[in-house]
Amino acid sequence: MVNGEVAAGAQLLRELLAEAKKKRSEKKWRDEEAAALELAKEYELTPAEAATLAKILDAPLAEQVKAVWSLLRSRVPKWFLVFRDTARATDERTAISTTIPWAGVSNKAPIVSIANENKSFAHCLQASMASFAHDFAARQKVGSTTLNFFLVYQFPILPPDTYAQPAPWQRSMTLADWLRPYVLELCFTAYDLGGFAQDCGHFELPFRWDDSRRAQLRAELDAAFFHLYGLNRSDTEYVLNTFEVLRRSELKTSGKFVTAERILTAYDEMAAAMSAGTSFTTHLVPPPADPSITHERFKLTRIPMNARITRATIRNYRSLAGDSQPVTLGQVTVLVGPNGSGKSSLLRLLAGFGRPTGGSIAWDGVDIWEDIEEYRGRLHILGHAYAVKPALRVAELLGFWMALAGAPAAPDRIAAALAALGLERLRETPCRFLSAGQRRRLALARLAAYDRPLWLLDEPSVGLDAESVRRLAGMIA
Repeated sequence: MVNGEVAAGAQLLRELLAEAKKKRSEKKWRDEEAAALELAKEYELTPAEAATLAKILDAPLAEQVKAVWSLLRSRVPKWFLVFRDTARATDERTAISTTIPWAGVSNKAPIVSIANENKSFAHCLQASMASFAHDFAARQKVGSTTLNFFLVYQFPILPPDTYAQPAPWQRSMTLADWLRPYVLELCFTAYDLGGFAQDCGHFELPFRWDDSRRAQLRAELDAAFFHLYGLNRSDTEYVLNTFEVLRRSELKTSGKFVTAERILTAYDEMAAAMSAGTSFTTHLVPPPADPSITHERFKLTRIPMNARITRATIRNYRSLAGDSQPVTLGQVTVLVGPNGSGKSSLLRLLAGFGRPTGGSIAWDGVDIWEDIEEYRGRLHILGHAYAVKPALRVAELLGFWMALAGAPAAPDRIAAALAALGLERLRETPCRFLSAGQRRRLALARLAAYDRPLWLLDEPSVGLDAESVRRLAGMIA
């Protein structure tokens, strides 16, 4: 929050407190104080945080708001477990739940709150709520098209300590450990769910979406929960056949109930493993959440460049190693470093937005500041601001950028640039309706819209999905 926002927030807080004192009864204040104490117990302060708050007790309200805001941000969940409020009889499934990134949601996607002491079993709850066994139980409760919380409270959820016990079909690990790779591969298919993956102990790349693998993953999970809920083989088969919409759909497309066959096969193999005291072996090769099935790391190959950097000092205290750093035609240079190390500052220097305090930046041996406007006409620079005007349509904005750069805004060139980033269907869409990823792709479309020999890209793949990253890599190559 900037200083102005802090001051405005503090003033609003004063007004709200004053108004609240007029309207709230003494009992309400006591109830709210009790709720605040419960929250304090659940989200206990660290010694450092307590010391910070102690220092600002007598500080101006604006400073207090600023300090408390940072504590709140550190406690905001990185992801949510939600379920769909709509429960139509014409759908294949009734109780549908999923894990989503931190975002605002409506009452159509209620959030399931998980107590801190049970957070390590959150992936188990997700797997349970997505199972056929749980869905069958939910169908016995739902009498309308709305799945309210008062119904969810009645659903048979396995207690958390169940998952701390050994998996019945694989006694060498706990049930939570057995479930974790299955849930990870099914849920962590995009970078925006990285917080969920990290809470599950996975700090690598997201997993590729593979329909055949996902079907087998779900089948083995469903078979596991049929065992955990204590259903025998005939009960399991009966429950699966009650999902009539799904059964009819698969009979129409495949001639058989494929989902039921997969689940029953896995159920039988788990039963055999439990009877023999051996371990169940998955049908998946490689096994669930294997590192070999993650997305490939984004690799820059080559972009057209022809510039030479000779010792530039950043902010008077950080400098490039060595006396010079040449960048030649057809080469890509990737600048890496921790936050605040000066990567973006260097790009601004290379773009001619500021002069280096020491050394020089030269193009073909000529200092760029001898004719900075000519130099700027040779480059593309893409930062974190997209320069997207909400009122313009996608194709119209790209044409504006081309005209601003002195390039002819030919319709065929605009169409080709939009197609390069998969935006051709959005050409007539007002930019205000674009998502963050689509805005990023629109900004990247400038690279294909008009030619520049030097591209300066600040974290170009941020906010892009896997397909868009591949498109960008193809443009660079």
